[in-house]
Amino acid sequence: MLKQRVPTRERHIQQYERLSALWQEQGLGQAENTLPMGGSLLRFTTDSGWQGVIDVVAWFGAVAPDLAAQASQAWSLPQLITLFENSNLPLDTAVLPEMLHYQRIVAQGLLSDDNAEPTASFHRFTDKHGDIWFCGMEVLPEYHHCGEHVDAALIPLTLNFRIGLSTLSYQGIRSLQPGDALLIQRQVSDIVIDCHKIGHFIHHEEGIMFEEAEQTETQTTEHDSGEIHHSEQIPVTLDFIFQQKSVTVGELAAIYQGSIMKCDPQAVNNIIVRANGLAIANGQLVWFEDCPAVEITKINPEVSSGKQ
Repeated sequence: MLKQRVPTRERHIQQYERLSALWQEQGLGQAENTLPMGGSLLRFTTDSGWQGVIDVVAWFGAVAPDLAAQASQAWSLPQLITLFENSNLPLDTAVLPEMLHYQRIVAQGLLSDDNAEPTASFHRFTDKHGDIWFCGMEVLPEYHHCGEHVDAALIPLTLNFRIGLSTLSYQGIRSLQPGDALLIQRQVSDIVIDCHKIGHFIHHEEGIMFEEAEQTETQTTEHDSGEIHHSEQIPVTLDFIFQQKSVTVGELAAIYQGSIMKCDPQAVNNIIVRANGLAIANGQLVWFEDCPAVEITKINPEVSSGKQ
C-alpha cells in the first residue's frame, strides 16, 4: 500500500534528469518535454552511444541555403538523410557536452507517429545548423555534482582493540561485582569496528602496531541448540577491549601494515568488558596461573542494579 502512495523513480530517468540539469547549468542547451511537429524529424545514433533527433530539412537549409531555396522537387528527404549521414561531423560538437562528442552518425529513419520516441523528456542543444534533441544513451555515465556533497572521510569510527573472548551465563552476569575475575577463554588481538574485524594488532613498548587481516573472518559463537527453559541459560558473549580509539574514515584509510598508534599506558588497568556488545564493566588485566583474566574494578552505572 505504501508503494501506491509515494512516487516511483527509475534510475536511468533520474540520472538523465541530473545530467540534463548539469548541462543546463553549464549553458549547454535546455530541457524539453516535447519534440516539434513535422515530417522531417530524423532519428539517429552516434558511435559514442547516444541517440538524438534532428530536423533534417532545417539542417539542410542551414548548411546549403542556396540549394534549399530551390524547389522541393530538386531534392528529396532520402537524399538529405544520405547527405546528413555522410557529412563530416554534421553536428557541431562545440555545443555538445564532451561525453556526447562523436565521430560518426548513423541515420535510423524519419520519426513518425508510429515510432515516436518513448522518452518523456529531451534535452535540446542548438548549433549553427539548428536544434539537436538528445533522446537517450546506451549507458548513462554516473553523475557527480561538483557542489555540496558528503565527505565520507569525516565519518567517525571507533576502533576496538580486543584482547579476548569468553562466555558467561545470565546468572553469572547478574552476580558480577567488583573484585571478581573473569577468565579470558579465548585470547585474540583483533581490531574491531562494530562487529567487523578489520585486522590484528601487536602491543609493544612503542605503542600498538597494526597488522592487516589475511582474509575475511566470520566470528561465530556456538551454543547449545536445545531450548532455553530458564533465564540462567540465556547465552551471553563477553569480549574484552584493551583500548578504544576514535578515528575518521579518512584516517583509517591512511593506516597501513606496520602503522604505530599511541597506546594508553593505563590501558591494562582499564579493560572494557562488554556483554553482547554492551559495556558492563571495567577491569584490570591480570593472570591466573597461565590464563589471562580481567579483575572487575567498576560496574558501569548505566547497567548497575545497585544490588549486591
